[in-house]
Amino acid sequence: ITNLNLFIARVTDLNFLDEAKKNYYLGIVYGLRAHYYFDLYRVYGGVPLRLDVKVIDGELDPNKLYMGRSTPKQVMEQIKSDIQKSLEYFGDQNSFDPYGKGNKAYWSKAATECLAGEVYLWNSKVTTGDNEANQNDLVEAKKYFNNVVNNYGLNMLDNFASVFDATNKGNDEIVFAVRFLE
Repeated sequence: ITNLNLFIARVTDLNFLDEAKKNYYLGIVYGLRAHYYFDLYRVYGGVPLRLDVKVIDGELDPNKLYMGRSTPKQVMEQIKSDIQKSLEYFGDQNSFDPYGKGNKAYWSKAATECLAGEVYLWNSKVTTGDNEANQNDLVEAKKYFNNVVNNYGLNMLDNFASVFDATNKGNDEIVFAVRFLE
């Protein structure tokens, strides 16, 4: 999360990177930050929301760096905010590999929409601390999942085993995959 915050702090105001590429990278970073905070939220509920880079900027006083846990509601609001920022930065960029770096090996708008569907589905059913389950979020979850199904050229494969076949990387069922080199 610290590295993502650093990226946001340093890249948002860059002027040497073209706007489309900068927005693409910021879409990735906001999506990943939402993903990591959602993982923490499901385990702990309220967690400290560190959205700055004070340590990297030289602040080392633990008394100034200390921050208590945010409420579960605040954490969920931040997750949803980061999802919306990710989608805004991606804009109309629906490609899995717009800059030829690796098909489906990088976070994408589709990954953010999958995460959004999962977040809103979770939030529609699970009360965590002061964050009440909101059944209206089911409509949002369905919207995001339908977007993933309809807007990214994804399809179910006929043979389930072929989804995970090492010779079939980046197939039509994959939205995001971490690739490891041998």
